[in-house]
Amino acid sequence: MAHIPFQSALLGGGGPGQTAAKPGGAQPWMMPTGELLADYSGPAVLFDGAGTVLAANKLADPIVAALRGPLGGELRAMLDEVLSDGGMPSKRLQLPIPTGQGVFDITLLREENTAGDGAEETGRVLLLARDSTFDVNFSRALVASRQLFKDLVSCSADFSWETDTDGCFTFISGRGLLGYSSDELDGRPARELLADADPDQNDMDDTGANPFESLNAMDEVECWLLDRNGARACVRTSCLPVFDEAGTPQGVRGVCSDITEDKMRQAALNRAQERERLSRSIVDSIRDALTPEEMFAAAAAAIIEATGASHTWILREDKTDGLHQAAGHMVSGGQDIDIRAAAAQAFAGDPDRVERIEQDGHQILLVPCHFHHHPKGVLAVALDDAGALEEAAATLLDIASQLGIAMAQADIQDRLEQLSSVDELTGLLNRRGFHESVAKRVAQHRRQHRFGALLFIDLDYFKSVNDTHGHQTGDAALVAVAEILSHRDGRQSDISGRLGGDEFVMWLEETGAAGAYHKAEELLAYTAELHRFSGDAAHPLSFSIGIAMVDPEFDDDLETLFNMADQALYQAKREGRGRAILAERDSADGRNGTYLEEALLQC
Repeated sequence: MAHIPFQSALLGGGGPGQTAAKPGGAQPWMMPTGELLADYSGPAVLFDGAGTVLAANKLADPIVAALRGPLGGELRAMLDEVLSDGGMPSKRLQLPIPTGQGVFDITLLREENTAGDGAEETGRVLLLARDSTFDVNFSRALVASRQLFKDLVSCSADFSWETDTDGCFTFISGRGLLGYSSDELDGRPARELLADADPDQNDMDDTGANPFESLNAMDEVECWLLDRNGARACVRTSCLPVFDEAGTPQGVRGVCSDITEDKMRQAALNRAQERERLSRSIVDSIRDALTPEEMFAAAAAAIIEATGASHTWILREDKTDGLHQAAGHMVSGGQDIDIRAAAAQAFAGDPDRVERIEQDGHQILLVPCHFHHHPKGVLAVALDDAGALEEAAATLLDIASQLGIAMAQADIQDRLEQLSSVDELTGLLNRRGFHESVAKRVAQHRRQHRFGALLFIDLDYFKSVNDTHGHQTGDAALVAVAEILSHRDGRQSDISGRLGGDEFVMWLEETGAAGAYHKAEELLAYTAELHRFSGDAAHPLSFSIGIAMVDPEFDDDLETLFNMADQALYQAKREGRGRAILAERDSADGRNGTYLEEALLQC
């Protein structure tokens, strides 16, 4: 059986066979056992052969207390074992200490030699211990921290990574990266994941940073990578370079999070805000316009600027003629494109769908403009940049809805204009409408040195119709007169109106005196159709007509022509009714003779 002198064990700091001289020159074997226990660096207890504590140092208080309490069973068993069988058992035990639970590495030694004074002491046992509480707790904390870090990394949406000196991945957290598993990326050059700058992604900044081989720390830097499917993905990364003791780069460690969806949402929000801004700009341009023509012209110009299109068309529905172009805009040097057929197809199509055609080398987008689910027109643009089609289509849908409202407002304005310029009973222009339409034509004829004619038409014996048959029949007679003026051998350029009561007027475009008199004779011939409305046979309903000419040699405006025609009309009345008189110009006007004589000679 092995035996070790207690003095050697105690002076060796707890290790058998280790000895040390006591300060002051005293030899170990000359020192009392109690003094050796007190100087020992760890817990130490000396038992007699019956297991009774003979001596113990202060550090052994937890061990002595455990032996005396209910928790010392395992330690007592070790002591009994060494007393009976000898040996040098060692064991780690957890014992109570004032701050909680302590951990002790305990070794028991049984002494078999004879004391230095000649008396034999047998069966004594020495307990030497090392307090491992700090080491164990520190180790447990490290293990727990590592497990905590591992769990956090595994649960985190971020990706942890490490690269070596060649920029190859040596570690990827369990979730992998951008669709790649950690095994797929292990040993792969990280630079292969870097995406090239994409000019189409101008609303998403490309930094061009390579965090995987950076020699400088990076914090919250955005960079673009390629995912497993080759699609671009944006990540926000932070990293630290790793250096050895000599300062040589050993690689990089970092974390990154996939923010692609956030970038996409932000980009979509930016585009939506830009479309809203463009819509507001167009609405403002529409609001500032005074007439529908100005309104749509301003909108067409604004759309060109907003979309970068080369052409813009705004077409409105006309209840009689179908779609007609309300406004258009074309960049300098552009060529005309006929889109009427495509516009008609888009007008009848889905209100939420943008039609796309290719014509004359241009990509053309067409979208119907609706108001309360009723089609009002079509908006169309021609683009040369095929990459801008998708964004332009979304912009057009927003703008088309605003134009639909504008077109509905324009319809109301047109209707009000019509009500203010059209005679409700006959459908002819009223005095105001006729004056606005014809005054410009008279001025144009003067500038271009062209002839034109104004006919004043008054009904003969119309009062007799009302007195005999009533006003309902009188109204029917007025409607019949309007039919004669509007549709009997008339030209599209001729304009008819009702000045009020039984007075009518007609403008004849580019017509000389002979043509005007011929037209008056035609109208007089049609009065036979009005006889059925006459009050009696002695008072037949007919026309009296006064004619005034636009002569390039005279500076006559419409008001002057009205006065001339009115005088000629009353002359026709005085001469017996049912006839036409051409207004005369006296010698003061620089002319001799009468227009009537000229007209008769030309007929």
